[in-house]
Amino acid sequence: MNLLEAQHLTAGYGQRSVLDNMSFCCPPTRFLAVLGHNGTGKSTFFKILSQALSYTGSLRLLGQEIQKISNLPQQVAILEQKNNVVFSVKVADLVLAGAFARKAFWEDYSPTDHAEAAQLLAQLDISHLADKDFTQLSGGEQQMVWLAQMMMQKTPVCLLDEPTQHLDLHNRKKVFELMRTWTRHDKTVICITHDIQYLGMMEGFLLNLSALEVGIEPITPQNIAKHTALLEAINPFHLTQ
Repeated sequence: MNLLEAQHLTAGYGQRSVLDNMSFCCPPTRFLAVLGHNGTGKSTFFKILSQALSYTGSLRLLGQEIQKISNLPQQVAILEQKNNVVFSVKVADLVLAGAFARKAFWEDYSPTDHAEAAQLLAQLDISHLADKDFTQLSGGEQQMVWLAQMMMQKTPVCLLDEPTQHLDLHNRKKVFELMRTWTRHDKTVICITHDIQYLGMMEGFLLNLSALEVGIEPITPQNIAKHTALLEAINPFHLTQ
């Protein structure tokens, strides 16, 4: 089954279209990287995939029209670019909350849930943060906690918007290693990213919204080099503004 299929996909804000009549087909794969200069529609595309923005045309995820998926939190774990927590909460409790979407409303967290949350913190080398107040962490530390919470959801699909933001080089590479592990354990990952230099670690496809002809291409050394050159050039969208 194809991962993503778009037919005449159009979306925007008010009278302004950001994605205009876009069509493509991503074949069966466990990983899709979405690239592009700032302002080319990556965040808009993310909002469509997370059911936060309506659209016209069609966008199907694993055969299902995005707008018609009724239980998205059980199928897709979402890591947004901006996550705000304005109240004091322990890191361990925030990670544990990732299990909420797969619980019945009367269910409490089980000892197994607590053990899994602790295991995820250890896997990401942030066990030392377990009892700390999340709001007092650095941006990079917070991002690693959000990744642990995403893993706690245990969904078949993970959707990430620039997951390496605020991270140092060591943890940027670790995030891509983590996503590679997910794909090897039958998870499907759609990642919006500027970190094209790490795509050589991945097997899958890329979609560059800055390309004059937007389409799906396999991740190969040649395509990484081609799209790196394109992304290092001036944003073509700025030439029309």
